[in-house]
Amino acid sequence: MTNLTKRVLLIFIVIPILFAAIGLLTFCHHIIVHIFGIAFMTVGSMELWKILTGKEPKSNPLVFIIPALISLVTYLECADIIKEGSLLVTVAALIFIVFAYPIFTRDEKNFEAINKNIQALTILILYPGFFFSYAPRLTDLPYPGWSLVGFLVLVFMSDIFAYVFGMAFGKSNRNIFPVSPKKSLMGFIGGFFATIFGAVVIFCMGAPIFGGKISNAILVSAIIGIVAPVGDLIESAMKRSAKTKDSANYIPGRGGVLDNIDSIIFSAPVFYYLIKYICLA
Repeated sequence: MTNLTKRVLLIFIVIPILFAAIGLLTFCHHIIVHIFGIAFMTVGSMELWKILTGKEPKSNPLVFIIPALISLVTYLECADIIKEGSLLVTVAALIFIVFAYPIFTRDEKNFEAINKNIQALTILILYPGFFFSYAPRLTDLPYPGWSLVGFLVLVFMSDIFAYVFGMAFGKSNRNIFPVSPKKSLMGFIGGFFATIFGAVVIFCMGAPIFGGKISNAILVSAIIGIVAPVGDLIESAMKRSAKTKDSANYIPGRGGVLDNIDSIIFSAPVFYYLIKYICLA
């Protein structure tokens, strides 16, 4: 089975499940979406910890505490149980804890790992923590179902067609980014225009998230068409530094969880603020 076939099969399995969770399971402020979010964030954090430190996640309890706390506070904000802005306070508190945590180290053999652990945990708070939290936070926007579906369609269109165009037309224009040599110029162009096409289709279907303006749909999708592959490249740089191909081996043809949410991590906050302050302002 080819890598492309595996990707297509995965899409046909996962996307209907996600869309069902978005469109049908709306009780308790889309709690099912937030459960998906904490699962992805936790596993992604575990994978990234191993990439950054070379250690197993169980070596530090903060690897599990960070995504759990960020996910919980995000949900409580979306459910209007706590005030907006609580997540920023939580992030600041977590950063303080990460820097203070090493003072309780007893074993001198662990002293040399303090700097690396602080750096890795601080990255986990932001990536995939804080940035990825904007994916489930899309449920807090007007028209949450359309917001989530629209966002996922744009990211998936970018990812799928970048791969398809790269495989079909990119053999002679690869290695534009040394951290990911297989990425090609034609792949980027194909993914970019496919993302815009996806937004136009959603707009024509009556999606209200673009404020009734096709210019907004094109603007949002064009920006996502740039940000999504950048997110992919950032994770590629981290893996290249760690000399590893995939973040894990959980998903056939797709690597680990982090390999599948890397485009979402940076795209989610960008999409959130574009919809909130430009399209629906």
